[in-house]
Amino acid sequence: MKIIDKKPNLFEFATKELSQDAFICWLLSWSKPNLCDAYKDLNDCAVSIINCFFEKQSMNMPELKTVEVIRQYCNIDVLCIINDTYAIIIEDKTSTSNHSNQLNRYRDIVKNIKTESGEFKYEEKNIIGIYFKTHDQDDFSSVVKDKYHPFSRGELLDILEGYDIKNDIFLDFKSNLKSLEDSIESYRVKPVNEWDNKSWIGFYKYLQNSLGDLVGEKCWNKVNNPRGGFYGFWWNWNQEDEYGASIYMQIESVSSNTKLCFKVAYYDEDKSIQSYLRNKWKLKFKNNFSHEIITPKGRAGKRMTVATLNKSYIKEFDNGLIDLDATLKYLKQLSLDLTNFVNDSK
Repeated sequence: MKIIDKKPNLFEFATKELSQDAFICWLLSWSKPNLCDAYKDLNDCAVSIINCFFEKQSMNMPELKTVEVIRQYCNIDVLCIINDTYAIIIEDKTSTSNHSNQLNRYRDIVKNIKTESGEFKYEEKNIIGIYFKTHDQDDFSSVVKDKYHPFSRGELLDILEGYDIKNDIFLDFKSNLKSLEDSIESYRVKPVNEWDNKSWIGFYKYLQNSLGDLVGEKCWNKVNNPRGGFYGFWWNWNQEDEYGASIYMQIESVSSNTKLCFKVAYYDEDKSIQSYLRNKWKLKFKNNFSHEIITPKGRAGKRMTVATLNKSYIKEFDNGLIDLDATLKYLKQLSLDLTNFVNDSK
């Protein structure tokens, strides 16, 4: 029996942000009005994306008369000019995030573009900032603060999958994006002992959306350390009264290995207070916490593990898949128990 190899996908090799920049420019360029008749599906898809950008700014998209797409204008990933009146700044991100005040700098660059007569070309209200993010990021508050609109992988896929386009470049990009989405959602369909880093990201996103407001700020990210790092999720910050330290919960995961830690955060540089808080809360957890825990060895620092749960916090079905409802219920109860424990210790 002849084995047929998987069809090569351009974007499995072209993985850099510059490659995605090129695809964005390529796709948006199909929105030009003179391409409408000959390439209707690609034109409609590109126009739908531009329309989505205008909707995010609570604006009605004008009739497209001219579309100019510029790559790397003054380090702006993609600048899309509509009717010589509207400027769409697209900051394209894959696995990285915004940094170095770049979003404000790019907006200022566009605001200061002048006509030949010396007038500012684009009114503030006609500048649209788009944060085009195809990988995952736990927090977009700084993006929104800088007046950019997050545009996610899910939003892009919803648009792309609405068109039956037979172009190889289009199909390769869509297929690669769908493969990434499936890998993030794999925590739902793979046994827990087969999870990889992308499975954990998907699970953490689920917790972030499902734990509710009572447990406070919920964050996840890759944490680097000399041992290779881990993917962490932290939440449920509770302040103790003596030094104002924070007691919180953290999940640490590498491949299929995971543990739930109870942490103390104290950012003052005083090592003696850090050591005191670590010993104090290790003893409190050991003697008074209602769940089965162990108290690990370790040094004092700004973020200290004082206890770890001595059993799995993940509830599984018989086939090894995660029982999301039972796991979420357990974590909510554990969060409430920690909050009560800290309050009772005051």
